[in-house]
Amino acid sequence: MTVDLRTRYLDLELRSPIVASAAQGSPSGDDYGFVVLQRGADRVRVPYYFGVVLPQIGRAPRVAVKRNQIADTSEGTNFVNAYRYPAYPFGPPSTYSGPGMHEDGAEHVYTVHVNGHAANVGAAVVASGLGALVEPWFLGSLNEDDVQGYPGTPLNVNSLTFEYEFDNGATGVAFPPEGRYFVAVDSRADPFTDEPLRGPYLLHFWQNDVTPPKLHVLTGRVSAGRPLLAAIVTDRGSGVDPLSLVIGYKNVLLLAALYDPSTGLVVWLLDGAPKIGVGRTRMAAIASDYQESKNVDQAGENILPNTVFRLFKLHAVAGPSLTWLLPKRKACVARSETLVVSAGSTRKVRSVTFLDGGHRIKREPGSLSGIYATTWKTGKAHRGRHVLLTVVRDRRGARAEARRIVRVCRK
Repeated sequence: MTVDLRTRYLDLELRSPIVASAAQGSPSGDDYGFVVLQRGADRVRVPYYFGVVLPQIGRAPRVAVKRNQIADTSEGTNFVNAYRYPAYPFGPPSTYSGPGMHEDGAEHVYTVHVNGHAANVGAAVVASGLGALVEPWFLGSLNEDDVQGYPGTPLNVNSLTFEYEFDNGATGVAFPPEGRYFVAVDSRADPFTDEPLRGPYLLHFWQNDVTPPKLHVLTGRVSAGRPLLAAIVTDRGSGVDPLSLVIGYKNVLLLAALYDPSTGLVVWLLDGAPKIGVGRTRMAAIASDYQESKNVDQAGENILPNTVFRLFKLHAVAGPSLTWLLPKRKACVARSETLVVSAGSTRKVRSVTFLDGGHRIKREPGSLSGIYATTWKTGKAHRGRHVLLTVVRDRRGARAEARRIVRVCRK
């Protein structure tokens, strides 16, 4: 028997509409389910959703967005505890009941104007206080329930990246329509203990970031074993995402142990990873910016337009090795400049000595970290060109040295 469903539904058509309303002053909340229409043995279930929304984010302090801004989620008043939709971007709560988050910080709202066509727009918390969990949310209006989908949450939503679904503190929209938007910055309480995680933060804003970071490998020559590897990674757009800094070799991927956004210095430690043998080893370094974590729909042929891949061969020697990390070549040094090198050997390192020409700045004893640093006071140094020399010696007396040309440019 064939049944015309369209005719059946028309026969069950309501003669009067179903109306839901809430009295003034009703608390915010949601109700959903089904309206069941029945006539005889015929039954139709019509899904419905009814919500009462009382937006509060408009009560928070609001300023026009700048490229960089500093604020503190521990200073001010908490107006909003949850952002939607999606309602559970971090997954279910630890108790598997109740709201998907507890954003108990003092909110700060930044107004964003998109004028004309834009490939993307976003903001990221690139630095925060120790122990603080600060998160930005991209809103289409002054309504905490108007999150601009998954890219508008502080999560990495690009499933092609290594840190997919990690909370990387970046929010944004791809191909946004022209108009006015808002970035709300808040702090989430600990999901297990509910302890407040408020604190200071630095918010970085970008628009139209369509290029990947720049990556330059520093440690091309190292000592065999498990040497320290370093690179300089910078990005003028959305900024380098530290969780994207990965190096791979011998079927192993390693996340960076350190990233300094002020200098771009990246350090990878090979503890527990396969040893580097004498000779050349093929390696790959990968870096993405924050915008890549917001790319959920690619318009071009490159599926990772905001990611750089660098293939190189690492040269390992059976003896000491030394590489300058900071300052950069021909840099103008400050009155108190930090000098940083990477040094190692196949035997234990005895010392690393820093010199300005023939004048010794400092001698550092050997360490297990592979990084050696000292402070150079340039107050009495002559203006102009200086050749800095670093010498590493191991327990057997073998040595290696490296030079770095800098300039003292003080007035």
